[in-house]
Amino acid sequence: MVTFSFVALIILLTILIGLFDMRLFEYSFLEAIINILYSEIAIGRYIALFGAALGLISSVIIDMRIHRSKRKSNADERTQE
Repeated sequence: MVTFSFVALIILLTILIGLFDMRLFEYSFLEAIINILYSEIAIGRYIALFGAALGLISSVIIDMRIHRSKRKSNADERTQE
């Protein structure tokens, strides 16, 4: 669930940035989205991609730990009965 929330948040923020760029720079929506990744400042692209990758990896790890703890607690409940 954390991973889904992270992906949804990234997609919605990308759409929001695209909408702002459409209004400010009078691009079409597709041009605005393409310009997010192919901006003039190359280091900004790497920072954004690294942050997204790091967030995705951490959200997958969090989901795995939540799943393991739920499975363990269910197994503990079964042994107590």
